[in-house]
Amino acid sequence: MRVNILLSTFNGELYLEELLRSLDKQTYRHIKVFIRDDGSTDNTCGILKEYVQSNNNVEVIFGENIGVIKSFYSLLKQNDFYGELYAFCDQDDIWLPNKIERAVSILKKNSQENTLYCAGLEYVTNELAYIKRSRMPFWIGFENAIIENVATGCTLVFDYSLRGKFLEASPSSMLMHDWWMYMLASTSGHIVFDEYYGILYRQHNSSVTPIEKDKSNLMNKVRDIIYLLKHRKFIGSLNWLGQAEKFINTYSSFIENELLVKNLRNLIKKKPLLERIKFFFKPTVHSNYKYKDYVFRVKILFGVGFRG
Repeated sequence: MRVNILLSTFNGELYLEELLRSLDKQTYRHIKVFIRDDGSTDNTCGILKEYVQSNNNVEVIFGENIGVIKSFYSLLKQNDFYGELYAFCDQDDIWLPNKIERAVSILKKNSQENTLYCAGLEYVTNELAYIKRSRMPFWIGFENAIIENVATGCTLVFDYSLRGKFLEASPSSMLMHDWWMYMLASTSGHIVFDEYYGILYRQHNSSVTPIEKDKSNLMNKVRDIIYLLKHRKFIGSLNWLGQAEKFINTYSSFIENELLVKNLRNLIKKKPLLERIKFFFKPTVHSNYKYKDYVFRVKILFGVGFRG
């Protein structure tokens, strides 16, 4: 069974060669790499041209800048291979050699259609110094997927059936392509979380606050909260509810999912106090982070801080 690795690049010259070398070292050899460059202006295109010349299992498209979601969507749409598997790939990570082999083995054992495989992450600095490992989520399903994504794109491997369902949606409906895939699998498929850390996941100063090993857990949480506030990434600053509404309008979802989304819209828009108090003590959606979960319930209670 072939695994089609989908890589979207954009101005990634700094770490791209390391990522490509790690793909070459995969122990599972039945793979093909499809790359779309999203209008890079640095030496990314030069690196890709050299890479495709030295590898017969690589195809590269040099496109105009359309953004990461549309770029991955385009890659998935253009590569239609019945019965095969697909994996998203980011330009600045390092894949451990048995990442794909592990995913394929687990998916074969699962043998169900519409299955999404997710693995863990080992967070590292730009220089690959260890920071921490991601933890396995304890809330999995639409009640979680509606408000946050715990299925990081570069860890995902999924089957042809999920690919088809994903392409029924418009990329303009998605906050992120991997988040949408998580919602999709949580409603009409199966999700397999593997306690395996197959990626060295670089944390850039521009995107995620580095977490130092010698800091206390409390200090780590405080720094996380400060970062999330600064970069407006708390639940509520993103139009997660608008995405959820587009999701249930795209697919014939289970009625309970549709009711859940409508009830949340009612809580936020019409602000019935008694219902908001009930939600605070007995929420119907859950984050995998206690402080984010609490902040979300407080925002619902006071009806503030939400978009859409």
